[in-house]
Amino acid sequence: MPYLNGGLFERDEVDKMNIRLPSSLFNDLFTFLASYNFTVDENDPDDAEIGVDPEMLGKIFESLLEDNKAKGAFYTPKEIVRYMCKESLIAYLGAICFPADGKTGNTCVTADGKNTDCGDAVGSLVRTFVETHEFPDELEPYRDILDRALREVKICDPAIGSDAFPMGLLNELWRCREALTDRDSCSLITVHRSQLKKEIIENNIYGVDIERGAIDIARLRFWLSIVVDSEEPQALPNFDYKFMQGNNLIESFEGVDLSRMMSSEGQYSSLGKGRQKVGANQLGIEFVSTDTKRNLQLMLREYFSLTDHVKKAEARRSINDSVKRYIRQQGLHPSAELRLSSLDPSANQEFFLWHTWFKDIFDKGGFDIVVGNPPYVGEKGHKEIFQPVKEDALLKGFYLGKMDYFYFFFHVAINILCQNGISCFITTNYYPPAMGARKLRKDLAERTNLLQLINLNEFKIFESALGQHNLITLFEKNTSHKIECKVLNTTCKGFVRKGYVYYILEGIDETVKITHVDQRSLYEGEECYIRLYSDENKDNTLTTIFDKMITGNQRLGDITNVNTGLFTACDRVFIDDIDIMRRKFNTNQLEQNLLKPLFKNSDIYKYATSERVRKLLIYHHEKATYKLSEIPNVYAYLSEHRTVLEQRRDNSLKGALRRGRWDVIALPKIAINFDGPKIVAPQR
Repeated sequence: MPYLNGGLFERDEVDKMNIRLPSSLFNDLFTFLASYNFTVDENDPDDAEIGVDPEMLGKIFESLLEDNKAKGAFYTPKEIVRYMCKESLIAYLGAICFPADGKTGNTCVTADGKNTDCGDAVGSLVRTFVETHEFPDELEPYRDILDRALREVKICDPAIGSDAFPMGLLNELWRCREALTDRDSCSLITVHRSQLKKEIIENNIYGVDIERGAIDIARLRFWLSIVVDSEEPQALPNFDYKFMQGNNLIESFEGVDLSRMMSSEGQYSSLGKGRQKVGANQLGIEFVSTDTKRNLQLMLREYFSLTDHVKKAEARRSINDSVKRYIRQQGLHPSAELRLSSLDPSANQEFFLWHTWFKDIFDKGGFDIVVGNPPYVGEKGHKEIFQPVKEDALLKGFYLGKMDYFYFFFHVAINILCQNGISCFITTNYYPPAMGARKLRKDLAERTNLLQLINLNEFKIFESALGQHNLITLFEKNTSHKIECKVLNTTCKGFVRKGYVYYILEGIDETVKITHVDQRSLYEGEECYIRLYSDENKDNTLTTIFDKMITGNQRLGDITNVNTGLFTACDRVFIDDIDIMRRKFNTNQLEQNLLKPLFKNSDIYKYATSERVRKLLIYHHEKATYKLSEIPNVYAYLSEHRTVLEQRRDNSLKGALRRGRWDVIALPKIAINFDGPKIVAPQR
């Protein structure tokens, strides 16, 4: 059966288990499934047919993923995916037709038949082409350029999740490729749609994710996309080295950088005793030879279309063994070599070899488009996933306290993009003003042009994350800073509704305000705060307003104490509901005085705070003058959690923990007056 190729039904450890289930269970399951109208076609966002298409796999993935909210994994609605895919492709094709230096060697033909320089006119025509999938006559001088660009584009989703974005770009690419076919002159070869999709998947689309389940669903959706257009059964391709499992932020192992392993000036190691010095120089240094690198790339290309199960297994073993051998040549410690022997270099959660698996792409500069929805995870409570990145040679310089995990994905995107490459991410909208995002903003300012900032504010995108405020960021890896950024803000509230998202994203809805801001005017001060709200009136910019406010006036810091809030590094121990806290410590007046009313970010609104105190904090710190024996209930309660409290690793608590004070919270530099009036603001 040809459809059983591609690894879709290959046996794994689960298949070896002997499980017996009652027949009634299957009767109920089949009855339930029969109530739906299933299709293997990926429905367009505008499709009104009521059916269950493979997109449902994405929602299933989100619901089955353990602790998906804690891992920052949220399924992106189809309308958002389509917008981001189209805008990325439009920006890519626009840059190809009319690069920043303006050197295309072509002219545009206007409606009256005159030749003219390209620019906005070409950009508008490219947008029409991508949005309608109809080729405008005015783009005829660019037909070959666009065809080559679509055939050669390299696209990657570094957090593929349930495959929404690669699948969205597959649909855009085959529709654009078909629209380019000149049916009158047959200048372009027409191929069957299933073959066209297979060609696009093989040559243009790549994906990585740390979750094995995400990769399995991504491969399944791509297989289904080929099957739906196949008239006759055909063997499915192998996606083992197209959509891969790995920690996409780490390209090192046990402290050894592997990013240059396959480059001409790559890493090396001294030859072991008795090893033949083939391919070594006079100093006894062994490099991965150019022929060996080419052989690996050839094996990877051939593996995609292998159909014989035995040959597949042999090829996979040969590929992985070769890569392990290259890694060992980088000078691993013996204990690291032992760990490596039990790892699959092509599918693990410790590292991902970008420059090995995708060497042919980096030999040409990098990816053209990087798009996705990276995980939103704060360091608080998730230090274990931040620690490996903080130790990585390539990314540790971008670490900053109180940052979000998705910031690293921006840096990786910039690193793996080619010059003038395009990236588009949907994230929370907290990074433009966040203190912990300073290094991200500086990297964006130094290495990119921001093209679009779509600030969705209270417009809810993810049903499972109602408290989030989201932002779409589209940027180009380019330092020319000659392009203005489109900044869109909406005041629309509520949930994503089918069809309505279009009016928001396109700026048609009355709740939307669009401004265009110069790259250098986007950033404010040394912290590079990004302006999501601006005025195109140059005489009324934010800077001018600030200057007027500061001149001749006192600053807030001159008349008040400016503090960050209290920090516990373990809220679940020190903070609880007001009723629970008062019941726990109702026998000792000193202990009751330690319970302080607490406002969290969610309690602070635009013009007011919550009227009712919901939480209390145990305000127990190292500078307190009372003795521990005077707070027996509080100390006994904290002692129950001693193990957890001793494991806190925040810098603000290092000194206290070193002095054996595991029981305290961190204090701001200036003592807090709990009784006096305050001005409060939420901090992201």
